[in-house]
Amino acid sequence: MRARSLRGIAVWAGLFALGMAMHATAQEAGQPPLRWKRFPSLDESACHTVGGEWGVFGIPGAPIPPSCKVPTKDAGKACKKSAECEGYCLQDEPTSDPSSGMCSREQQPLSCHGYVEDGIASRVCVD
Repeated sequence: MRARSLRGIAVWAGLFALGMAMHATAQEAGQPPLRWKRFPSLDESACHTVGGEWGVFGIPGAPIPPSCKVPTKDAGKACKKSAECEGYCLQDEPTSDPSSGMCSREQQPLSCHGYVEDGIASRVCVD
């Protein structure tokens, strides 16, 4: 049990360091920082209750514990920043308006996406 909690701390420390590096890089480039959202951690039963998908997501083969992929109710809605969405404002395909995106299908999308904040898209990879 102790090894599992230490692994969890290491994962959060790594995510924090990544977030700080991305924040500094975005500021240096004149881009607004990505505002990470906090979502409740759900167990398998609660996950299914909210219509989520329970499983291991992220980098294949990595020692990642199972988690819940929670769908959003506003998926596909037009947005200019993540505060307008249940999840995040993403721009994965080039559009005629580079300052807008669409609300994500799940609360915490993994992989590489264009995250839109204050009308500016920045490519970020999260696993």
